[in-house]
Amino acid sequence: MSTIRRSCVLLLWMYTLTFVKSQECTLQQFINSDLYDSSFNTTNLEASYTDGKTVRVSCNVGFNGFFKLVCSKGKWLSRGSKCKLKTCGHPGDAQFADFHLEKGEDFVFG
Repeated sequence: MSTIRRSCVLLLWMYTLTFVKSQECTLQQFINSDLYDSSFNTTNLEASYTDGKTVRVSCNVGFNGFFKLVCSKGKWLSRGSKCKLKTCGHPGDAQFADFHLEKGEDFVFG
């Protein structure tokens, strides 16, 4: 009886360990997903996160926005919007210069 009980406990422990491990979300999983955008700065993110963890993703220089990821049952869910180019505003009149927009309708970073 003792051997059967130990075996059951061992199997239950192995199942729990495997199940909990499979609920993690990884950085590589995020980078390979449709949620990822090259405007994100992922240098400060960890390699993996536990289920239920919320992660704030910052934007690269020249971009701003608010983007959060939530690890839910081994998958990333998004909150917020992706990074957008920073607006620089109109440069104003220049006495000896001329400028024009090459693309778009607003003066943005870069």
